[in-house]
Amino acid sequence: MTDKKNEIIQSNEQWINTPFSFTKIDKQYSLSQQHVLFCVSSHLQEYVTRFFNEKREKGGLRSDYLFEVDKEHVAMNVPKIRLKLNELGIDSSHYKDLRKALKELLDFSVRIKIDGKVVIQHVFSNITEDVVINGYTKEGVAYDRSKGEVELKIDPVVAKYAFDMSQGFIHHMAMIARYANRANTPRIYLFLLRQMGINKGKMTFQVPFMALKEYLGMATLSADGTVVEEQYPKFSQFKKQVLDAVKADFAKLSKEDKTDIVFTDCSPVYKRGQTRGNPEALLFKVKRTALGKAHIDGKVLERKEQKMGKANKEPVIGDLFAHVNTTESPKIKIVKGGEDKWQSFQAMIIDPSQQALLKRFKFVGMKNDRFCVKATQEDFDLLRTLGVEDIAKEFFNCKGSYSPTFYRD
Repeated sequence: MTDKKNEIIQSNEQWINTPFSFTKIDKQYSLSQQHVLFCVSSHLQEYVTRFFNEKREKGGLRSDYLFEVDKEHVAMNVPKIRLKLNELGIDSSHYKDLRKALKELLDFSVRIKIDGKVVIQHVFSNITEDVVINGYTKEGVAYDRSKGEVELKIDPVVAKYAFDMSQGFIHHMAMIARYANRANTPRIYLFLLRQMGINKGKMTFQVPFMALKEYLGMATLSADGTVVEEQYPKFSQFKKQVLDAVKADFAKLSKEDKTDIVFTDCSPVYKRGQTRGNPEALLFKVKRTALGKAHIDGKVLERKEQKMGKANKEPVIGDLFAHVNTTESPKIKIVKGGEDKWQSFQAMIIDPSQQALLKRFKFVGMKNDRFCVKATQEDFDLLRTLGVEDIAKEFFNCKGSYSPTFYRD
């Protein structure tokens, strides 16, 4: 019988790192519109990686804005993004539907503050569609036919607002909006991932109730926290229409292996003496699905190889995991020293959530020329989830290797 988890490990799911500020421009977008934003983010991964590399090299000399040319806020070098229409779920053969879909993309707008004033700004300044004139009607008349690709240009004003890297990033599934059945599912999914990072990887945590509603675009708060306008003013309505509906959607996605986390419970937390009305906070209980656990394991199959009794075989050409240390191998000893390497590595970490994670680690020494640390299993798993392991691979110059960069004592 095939182990379901091992099947999932070999799946082709893609995870991306999206700036938290970019997720906040979605307030009441449809699922298809949210999917467009994630497609855009997936095509910007090289810029996110480049940003972190430059930030580590230049420190404060590198602007916190992803596309800014320098720290003086002189210019925004916003790249054009080329997308295939089928990535967006658009059939280029349906001309009328295509035109409508492209118009909807161009109509994307976001409310941002500029010089203290709220401005409604288009997300994309222009959209260019590639066409070829080789389509013909039955009468032999030539007409434009789409090549199935479009080029998007993010408005520079929006780019500065939406790609503020000082707010950190969220590591998430790229296709969550395509999989979800409820418009609020991807939003709450991102919010929970963000809170997991803020709460140091804990899976049970409280979040301010109005902060969640504001993130979902269901409440507007003044500078002093006063509610200006609000959807679902009764908590019972919000629970039924939003929380319960999204929880059910998560459960369905989990069965289909289309989400890496779910929340199993969400309880209102009231001020002392209060038992009704809007709660002060919500207590979420989150857990990782089989897909999520497989992702944390890094899709590395040495555990599967060990269970199948292949750990002791001689390395052969083409054996992807021949170099992976297994439990049957002679025990690797911890070597004292290496504090200078550990400090140099810590200096490379600039993301607040990553820094907070490493502060909870105790450096022990070097093992197999890699870092050996003391940490909880939950924190150790977060090394991969939060992208720290990728930075360690750069530090040790072992990109593409399946060998571990961290050992847990």
